[in-house]
Amino acid sequence: MLKEIAGTRAYNILKKRKMETVEDVCQLFPSKYYDFSFINPLNTSRLDKNYAFVCKLVSYELKKQSSIYIVRCTLHDIYTQNELCVSWFGTTEMYNVLKKDYHPGDTCFIGGKLKASNKKNLFFMSNPIIFKKYDGESDCHIYTAYEKIRGISESNFERIINDCLEHATIPDKVPRELLHKYNLMSKDEAIREMHKPSSVEGVKKAKYRLNIDDLLYFALQLEEKKRNLPAGSVYGIHSLAITTKIIKNLPFQLTKDQKSAYEELVNRIRSGKRLNALIQGDVGCGKTILAFLLMFVMADNGFQSVLLAPTQVLASQHYNELKEMAAQYNIDVVYIANGLKKKEREAILKSIEDGSALMIVGTHSVLSKEVKFHDLGLSITDEEHRFGVLQREEITTKAKAGMHTVTMSATPIPRSLSDVLLSTTEVFNIQSMPNGRKPIQTAICASQNTIFQFIKKEIEKGHQAYVVCPLIEDKQGVMEGILSVEQTYTEYANIFGKNAVAVLNGKMNEDETEKVIRSFKNGEIKILVSTTVVEVGVNVSNATVIVINNAERFGLASLHQLRGRVGRGNSQGYCILNSVHKNNKRLLALCKYKNGFQIAESDYALRGSGNILGTEQSGSNYYVELSMRYPDLFSELQKYAKKYMDTGVAEMIITHAQTSDRQSRSGSGNR
Repeated sequence: MLKEIAGTRAYNILKKRKMETVEDVCQLFPSKYYDFSFINPLNTSRLDKNYAFVCKLVSYELKKQSSIYIVRCTLHDIYTQNELCVSWFGTTEMYNVLKKDYHPGDTCFIGGKLKASNKKNLFFMSNPIIFKKYDGESDCHIYTAYEKIRGISESNFERIINDCLEHATIPDKVPRELLHKYNLMSKDEAIREMHKPSSVEGVKKAKYRLNIDDLLYFALQLEEKKRNLPAGSVYGIHSLAITTKIIKNLPFQLTKDQKSAYEELVNRIRSGKRLNALIQGDVGCGKTILAFLLMFVMADNGFQSVLLAPTQVLASQHYNELKEMAAQYNIDVVYIANGLKKKEREAILKSIEDGSALMIVGTHSVLSKEVKFHDLGLSITDEEHRFGVLQREEITTKAKAGMHTVTMSATPIPRSLSDVLLSTTEVFNIQSMPNGRKPIQTAICASQNTIFQFIKKEIEKGHQAYVVCPLIEDKQGVMEGILSVEQTYTEYANIFGKNAVAVLNGKMNEDETEKVIRSFKNGEIKILVSTTVVEVGVNVSNATVIVINNAERFGLASLHQLRGRVGRGNSQGYCILNSVHKNNKRLLALCKYKNGFQIAESDYALRGSGNILGTEQSGSNYYVELSMRYPDLFSELQKYAKKYMDTGVAEMIITHAQTSDRQSRSGSGNR
């Protein structure tokens, strides 16, 4: 049916986006909604938001300015007689439309964002959302905008949507008791309301209905996963001899939280139950040593363990530290990453398969088909938020049922989310920091000279500094005001000398990266200018300052991770947020909070639930984001999910959602 409606070319394009039926297309919802239900007077109270106006056309013209075509149209508001100048940039199409269909004196319906001018009764609008001849009250409604699909024009896609709505059969799989409890409209009605909204309230109700569907589906998936997880494990342990020696000989004492977490984790494994744990804690709190100790526990009992890291920088650091610790116990540690020589890689793969290598460290390369484990008892994923769900689960296919799983994150999950989502996972929080660590002092500063002087003083004390930039280079010169690594390196090299400054970015090969990091660790380089590649994995205790250029461009979690690069020794650490945006809420939150758990809660609060009209979702995090936005509702639906798991309702909902609800996977729509 869809092929007949869309035509062969459009159908093939839609099929590539996993839309193969009219029902699939009906669930590709508008990306934006514009409420143009009311006509507004043209005045200063309507600035900077999208409003609808009715004006009389006065004149129009086509100009060319610096090789760019500009169509300008002058109109007068019917209520205030104020003048409105509407412009379209980079096109002549609108001029041809005006010339063909419009005449001075025509009444026009215009929707868009108004800008004021220096002249009292003059206003401007660029590239309006709606510009058409006014056809009375029928023009006043909520307008929708869809994500542009390459190869299908907007008008043709709207036609396809309308035809699909006529032919679609939308079954309702939500049990009647939930329809009554939450006073829900039917799914068919909700989908039609999303495409042809009758009112803002109607869109809210439709979104609410569809959110119930998705949250129930997600709750059922989690419940199914929980029930399918093996409770027991063949990877029990009887010896802790090696780890006992290691803990005794550590050059530092484990913190109270580290000791508690280690004992609980070991007891869980020793009990014969499968361990599925999340270790979360602040940057520098000592999660890595726990991972190493668990790997030694496995090796001591003859089982293999693997540690996955998201970057080669971090994986290489873990490998070198673990190898040094394991050497005195004759435990073979191997490293898997891209770029290994063929013979070296073959030898490593053989040692993993025959079991002679008991500890394996690597990046995503560990997940490749050629890596075959002999007896994998423990999988540890560092910085778990950087791995996709499918990637994390891929490792389980390489082991027997009951393999222990540990994930670690320096970006703590908000408690409100943790309580709801992690019913299948034991959470271990590391709150305390190693002895001697001082809270990092954080400040916003826009004076480059002040920053230079501060770094100079720290270098004179024998310390080092990071300078992080959002771009490697700005080839086109279009990112005005954004400091690139290339530009920043030149500036710092001129002030501190070329031998004192080095560059690190993700485009460098592993040998170059290791050489730079080694020089920085050895103190040969005083200032490391870098992209966010240093966000994880670079641990130099002598570095006391990190400058984050254009800090307003980074998320709160990334800012916190970057800040954690300094203050890792006993000296005071400093984080300078180089930004002119002194009232930016994320930057102010980072200055206020030192603890990663507080920052996680603040980040969640700042992002909030978003605007009911026009909130964009993306990719595989859709269901998680949705459950974060409605934690109380999701918690209620989890109770119903447990109830429905033993009936045919669960299978019906899950099967239907997986085969026909492709919205979240298509990368569009917004709920």
